[in-house]
Amino acid sequence: MKNIVWCVDPNDEQIDKNQTLKALEAFTTGMGGVNITPLYVLSPKSTQLSRFAQTSLVEKLLPWAKKQLQNYIDELPASELNINTPEVLFNPKHSLRHDVLKAIEFAESIKAETIFCSTHSKKPWNLGSFAETMVLKSKIPTLLLQPKSQVSEYFDNIMFPTDFSSSSKYALKNLIPLAKQWGSQIHIVHQMLNPVDPIVESGVLTMGGGWTSPETYNQSIKEYANEEFNHMKEICNKDNIECHTHLLEPSSFFTQEMVDFASENEIQLIAISSSADDYLSIIVGSHCRDLIRNSKIPMWIQHIENN
Repeated sequence: MKNIVWCVDPNDEQIDKNQTLKALEAFTTGMGGVNITPLYVLSPKSTQLSRFAQTSLVEKLLPWAKKQLQNYIDELPASELNINTPEVLFNPKHSLRHDVLKAIEFAESIKAETIFCSTHSKKPWNLGSFAETMVLKSKIPTLLLQPKSQVSEYFDNIMFPTDFSSSSKYALKNLIPLAKQWGSQIHIVHQMLNPVDPIVESGVLTMGGGWTSPETYNQSIKEYANEEFNHMKEICNKDNIECHTHLLEPSSFFTQEMVDFASENEIQLIAISSSADDYLSIIVGSHCRDLIRNSKIPMWIQHIENN
């Protein structure tokens, strides 16, 4: 990895600079010579100005924005990170979506392999609109840090929730080079669906005109999960990555189960895949969004395009 774009809001007082640098240091461990470019997108939206504010008025704030961002970088605690001269882009539209697209366009232009966002969330359960839009729009992996995240010095234990979709397996292959770089072990986690879920009950338990008991359904799911786990283990073993698989019982509290698992297993990074096309994709569905919003540790998110 050679280039990382770090999306910064120099006026966000919630951001813990020490934890932010710690996350970047942990992420770039062993990579050497990674260029980190701080980036701020100036727009009527990011400056909280009225949508009726003249574009020319906002554009006149560019020198001020550049000075604010440079001061923010200059005041960072000492580190060995290679932080480039910060960049400020101007978006004339009163649109957060266009702010994000502007940042993504810049990241693509310098061939960034990861976009790092410290979320601007005002509440613990809210991801923050810029970060959430970035996760949904960026084809470049996103490293996400909540304001109250606890960051470890190294990412020794990585949690990889999976739905066994093709996009999830592809994301695992992309994760392996990082795990190898860090010397990490991967915990692959799948939580079984609750068989009393109305969708499952009508689509599976009555399949073929007959009724299947929850016990039989659970057993068939466990057998299927073990087959999928074995395949994913093979992917890890090819690169000598230590891998552990965990099948969690059905629960109505998906997010809490995942958060508890991360805590109990000393997970330092959660790596997940997103795909707007997969029914069971990690991002799609309120439970998975809640996981991103409530994680107390950094998350690395890949948006995988289905073929």
